[in-house]
Amino acid sequence: MQSPVAKVLSRVSSVSAGAFLLLVFLAVAVQIVARAFGILVPSADDVARYAMAIAAFHGLAYTYLDGAHIRVTLFFSRAEKRLAQAFTLVIAAVTLVVVGFLVFYWGEMAYESRIYGSRSSGLLSIPIWVIQFIALLGFVVFMLSVLIDIWSIVFRGRSEIDDGEPEVADTL
Repeated sequence: MQSPVAKVLSRVSSVSAGAFLLLVFLAVAVQIVARAFGILVPSADDVARYAMAIAAFHGLAYTYLDGAHIRVTLFFSRAEKRLAQAFTLVIAAVTLVVVGFLVFYWGEMAYESRIYGSRSSGLLSIPIWVIQFIALLGFVVFMLSVLIDIWSIVFRGRSEIDDGEPEVADTL
């Protein structure tokens, strides 16, 4: 069972990822319909491309907390509970370090893009730092979900990752 904070992070992550996927659909659908009438929608493909990347980043926390990331479940199912818990803690700590570096350097990149005034190269000139900052928010939520998982392992004795098997495995 997940803590209320983990549930909120998971919900925010899934809703924001879904919203950006909806934006991808809308950008592509509007472009298709507009082309049928001979109308050009400026930079619709750029908007769809940026929204798709952002959707992937915003979905990381939900995927992590739902237990849908690729894991070696054979090891966890056969290992003693303490060993599996220790291994989960080490993996979460390594993930936190990697995501921490990613957040730091992605934030630095967005800041530099803001300072230098970098813009996209399309008909619709979008400031790159805006796109990078929105993507950064997805990484930050992912980092927070890993932090909450580590706290839960250390102080509650169990991971925040959903214990249930992925639904797809039941249908195969």
